[in-house]
Amino acid sequence: MALNAHQAVRIFVVDDHPIYTTLLADIIGADPAFVAAGTAPSAQSAIEALQHTPVDIVLLDLMLPDFSGIEMLSYLRTQHRDARIVVFSGLGTDEAIEMAYSFGAHAYIEKSAQIEDLCDMLKEVAIGKFPMTPRVSRVLRETVRRKSAVKPLSAVDIGILRRLASGEEVKSIATATGISASGIYKARARIGQRIGAKTEPDFIRLAGRLGLLPTFLPEYGSQLQAPPKLSPVPLVGTEGGDGLKSENEIFHGGDRLRSTPPPV
Repeated sequence: MALNAHQAVRIFVVDDHPIYTTLLADIIGADPAFVAAGTAPSAQSAIEALQHTPVDIVLLDLMLPDFSGIEMLSYLRTQHRDARIVVFSGLGTDEAIEMAYSFGAHAYIEKSAQIEDLCDMLKEVAIGKFPMTPRVSRVLRETVRRKSAVKPLSAVDIGILRRLASGEEVKSIATATGISASGIYKARARIGQRIGAKTEPDFIRLAGRLGLLPTFLPEYGSQLQAPPKLSPVPLVGTEGGDGLKSENEIFHGGDRLRSTPPPV
């Protein structure tokens, strides 16, 4: 459904580069079809701002310093159903494109695009269209062809994958998400099966290609830092159960992953 043709489209920008974000908001605001509703440098600050900021379109980067843009997409689709999400990111992997659309993105455009192309895309989204670049169209066609054989990851899986790939311990993940430690191990096994990951480097590579890690180099081996602890936001569900009695890491024994929980 098209937005009100008699009102400027309110666009909120979520990106962690302040100079670039300010410039982008100024360019958007200079177009009479748009109004810059606000900016946020992280998922957490965007969540707080959007509680009292009415918007029509959220322009979202995937590489954020706290939660990933994919998790932010999941939050927006449940908490701000009327907002349309356009992913505008330097991360252009096939996996990121596929996951963004599976979590409700209306459009995906890379930061290498011309600003005129971005504005045109925003106008199309505002009138109810789902514009695609040729590359995005190709990725989605390939996704549809193989979709019947592979079940997609859930929002809960994405959050757990980010924490696992960052080296966070099982007990810490269980505490942060409200899922039992045994549930985290089960989730690890489920994620590995769905994405074909068996070792720690496999998980880290995929997390990097999805934009889940704040510090990522294409080749595994660089030092990765876990994201900062944040106040809880409604991005994942809960699962009952008891926690582990000892500090156990899901990445155990070099680059091998423990597939079942140790005895408690």
